[in-house]
Amino acid sequence: MTCKEINKNTFFEKDSSILSLLDRLNESKNLDSKGKLDCLSALFEALKEKTPVNESFKDRELQTEGLTHVKENLIKKSTALGELRYDVIYFKKQQATCYHTHPEFVIDEVFLGRLLETPIKKQDDGLYKQQNDILRRAGSTNRSFSPDGSPHRVMGLDELNVNFLLTVGNLKAEVITEVKGF
Repeated sequence: MTCKEINKNTFFEKDSSILSLLDRLNESKNLDSKGKLDCLSALFEALKEKTPVNESFKDRELQTEGLTHVKENLIKKSTALGELRYDVIYFKKQQATCYHTHPEFVIDEVFLGRLLETPIKKQDDGLYKQQNDILRRAGSTNRSFSPDGSPHRVMGLDELNVNFLLTVGNLKAEVITEVKGF
């Protein structure tokens, strides 16, 4: 299964309130992880208010065979905490993404629809093991710091499933290929 990425990462570059929050984020490098998450949360809330949702994706891009989701990248910027990305993700109904990681800091919110998230955890033998599924409904927000990149997979459950995702850190998103069941 694959992802289509659409880059629009100049979307907020002239917005003074967003630029101010990005400056604040750069100044947060000496804070603990909770302080950094607080700075990210303020940025996330400001971005969320200004983010357009393209509901026509369910009729166009998401109809492509083999596609699990479309990722619309609105910000991709180097910061003192690592690469910052802000994406709007449109998940196709009943198509799971591959297992993957994210950078260390993640804030996301299910904007429309429902998502089924399957977290995985690295075991002592180095392999990953599935954990219990988490059903996330519209309005569900996740705010986390995870040194291992919060490995998981995601599947949309409705016709239109939209997620706002803000990540920052030095870890790169990676695909995980070997996962044990329960």
